[in-house]
Amino acid sequence: RKDEDVEGHLAQASDSLTKERERSSQLVARMQECQQRLSDLHAAGEDAQQAVVGWMRLVGTAQNCFASQTEQWQSCLKDVKSAAGLCGRSVSAAAPQVQATAVLVSDAVAERDEVAALKCDPREEEFAAIQKAQEDLGTQLKQHREEQAELRGQAQELDDTARSLLAAAEAKKRRVRSSAAYESFVKPVKVALEGRVLQKCSYKKGAFEPRFVKIEPPAALAWGKKDGATKEKLDLIQVIRIVFGSSARASVIDHSRPPWRCFTLATALRTFDFFCTDDQTCLNYVLALSQLCVGSEGNFSSRRSFVIKRVKLKLDARAQQSKSSRAQVVLASCVKLMTREQLRAFSAGKEARRIEKSNALRAHAVPPSDEEQAEDEALPLEDAGEADQQSVGGSGDPRRASVGDSGDPRRQSLGDTGDPRRQSLGDSGDP
Repeated sequence: RKDEDVEGHLAQASDSLTKERERSSQLVARMQECQQRLSDLHAAGEDAQQAVVGWMRLVGTAQNCFASQTEQWQSCLKDVKSAAGLCGRSVSAAAPQVQATAVLVSDAVAERDEVAALKCDPREEEFAAIQKAQEDLGTQLKQHREEQAELRGQAQELDDTARSLLAAAEAKKRRVRSSAAYESFVKPVKVALEGRVLQKCSYKKGAFEPRFVKIEPPAALAWGKKDGATKEKLDLIQVIRIVFGSSARASVIDHSRPPWRCFTLATALRTFDFFCTDDQTCLNYVLALSQLCVGSEGNFSSRRSFVIKRVKLKLDARAQQSKSSRAQVVLASCVKLMTREQLRAFSAGKEARRIEKSNALRAHAVPPSDEEQAEDEALPLEDAGEADQQSVGGSGDPRRASVGDSGDPRRQSLGDTGDPRRQSLGDSGDP
């Protein structure tokens, strides 16, 4: 009977030892689960930190682009707000995991106290290791909470920075609207975004057809047959050259169309040719495309350069019609704007110079050159010049009508320094 009682006690001791081992294995599994949760929390904290770093980069990019790209600030601020929302969602998503980890830690502490109450000496080392792991988990949990608080502070600072940037952008936008840069860049882009009806030249047939053309964000030119409806698009990144003027394909195909209303967008494969119905529409589209096609050849850096190019094209067209040079066209226009007294002084100075030259030639007995004889003859080249001379009411000298039409460079220069004709032209005050 004693042997049977001993065997019974041994069996009970072995059962209790098995149960203790199962509990210990469960505790180890739970500690591993806690460590896994803690690693997940670390990963979430790193993602949040990366989001904050990306947010700071976006803010730095917005600050660097503050002076040159006003329109991009709003998109950057939207990205900042989305990053802030992502950071907030990451923090809110990490909060339940932190709570679950805290619950697991409290359960582990309760089980540790329960096991310690049994006073099982063989498991003291494992309990000490578990206690140390729990302390480490508590320390890491505290650090994670501190990092969360720091992230919240950074998010608040970034939110304040974003609001200040938005206010500065609005102030800059108001200043730009009231400046000349608004007329040069912002207004053309705004008109191009609204869209206008242009004449598009077919690439294969060469025929002109009306198309509603507008710019679609971020950088694409779209057109269609109906107003507001666009079916075809051109990515402006593919444009390698902007051709404006007489070299545009629309002006080359149809010479009757003014070249200062034609422009061409050239890509590596083909060209897209357009003709505008008025000068202002052409100016808006060419300046807007010059701003969007960064790095392409032929783009205009300012409104002034475009206007100068357009004036030169108009002068060349006028010179081609009258079969003269650009300088002669300008001189003829100046003569038409002269008053009666200025025109008389101009003719008197010219006659005095001719007499002075003839006297000098006679004194030195040098025969006059062919150019000087041509200047002395000064025959009229256009009937319009005679009409202008009669309308002014001057004398019947036909040389007045030919002022500015001769090919002699001395007539284009209006005489040498000290010529009274220059004084008569400079005293009018006409710009």
